[in-house]
Amino acid sequence: MPSIAFPPEQAAPEIAPLWHAAAQDRLRALTTLAGGLAHSLRSPLTAIMGRAELISFRQPELREQMHGVVAECERINALLHEVTAELALEAETAPRPVNLNELVERACEFMRFDRFFKHEVEKEFVLADALPSVAVVYGALVQAFKALAHNAVMAMRDAAERRLVVTTESRDGGVVLTVRDTGCGIPPENLARVFEPGFTTCEGQRYGPSPVEGTGRGYGLTAAAAAVRDCGGTLEVSSEPGAGTTVTMTFPVR
Repeated sequence: MPSIAFPPEQAAPEIAPLWHAAAQDRLRALTTLAGGLAHSLRSPLTAIMGRAELISFRQPELREQMHGVVAECERINALLHEVTAELALEAETAPRPVNLNELVERACEFMRFDRFFKHEVEKEFVLADALPSVAVVYGALVQAFKALAHNAVMAMRDAAERRLVVTTESRDGGVVLTVRDTGCGIPPENLARVFEPGFTTCEGQRYGPSPVEGTGRGYGLTAAAAAVRDCGGTLEVSSEPGAGTTVTMTFPVR
């Protein structure tokens, strides 16, 4: 299967750090907004739970229903906590030891909000036990993984088989994270251009330059490759039309 690699010594396109900086600014703003929204929502949730408890005390025949209301409010509260905690992690800019299994699990847990990803894509996770941690910037790497997973899902929208396989393993003193799909694949003439800023697939089946300048489409793989490179790793894309695409990220263990 034809492939192209983005080695650590290769200079990243100038757009990558600019795109990443802009993404970080948006993420910080979103984190602040989400924190404020979560704080505002917790007050009415607490009031609802208090009323439900009072009703269950005064009207025992409604106790079971009110306990259900309280349980759902607690579930919403837990979800708000998860979202704000994840956004705070994604806003990190300093490298630290990260377990790639945990990163994959957390990222995919939040990707379930995409109905197509949740209901239409068969997901297989083959995550190695006792995987050593790697020193990476969590925020940059989780965004890179989500960009690769999003590309894979988009490529499978019209596929007969929609199967996403994510694997991790220790290999040759490093840690390897692989994302494989059964989508439309990338034509050989376009494979060499996949790291070019703005070069993207817009409808899942067609790869080509983004028709809308400055929309941000087509920068995900560029930024992902730069994020992996900045961690001292490498990224390789293998693809064939009709046979899907495999993206392999390799990280050194330090």
